[in-house]
Amino acid sequence: DYSGPTFRGTYTWIPTGKTTIATTLYRDVAPLEDIQSRFVLTTGVNIRPQWDVTSKISVRGNVEYVKWDYRGDQTLGANFEHRVRAVGAGVIYKPTRNILVQGTYQHEDRTSTIPTGDYKVDYFIVEGRLGF
Repeated sequence: DYSGPTFRGTYTWIPTGKTTIATTLYRDVAPLEDIQSRFVLTTGVNIRPQWDVTSKISVRGNVEYVKWDYRGDQTLGANFEHRVRAVGAGVIYKPTRNILVQGTYQHEDRTSTIPTGDYKVDYFIVEGRLGF
């Protein structure tokens, strides 16, 4: 039962041949994480700089702020929202065209209008990809 505007706009700035900064501003209906809500409206912005150190190694950053607006929760009898701030960095190693190894660190800080909904978390991700 949602009506209203949604959008996603991305601007990519390439100040040098080795540096890229992508900025995205969005408002969208997101997948539900809470089965009691009818829908979730997300509004956010992220900035993702990347520096290609060499042809095989890149360093990437991430700064993001997003508001998750849960609407129509029948259990709580009201709407609620989470605000998530995230910052992270990672290294990408691509030894060949078909192989990629990536390590990422991210810190998230969520505040919520639900008393038990706040959290702070740090996590690391190691990822590998093989292309065929």
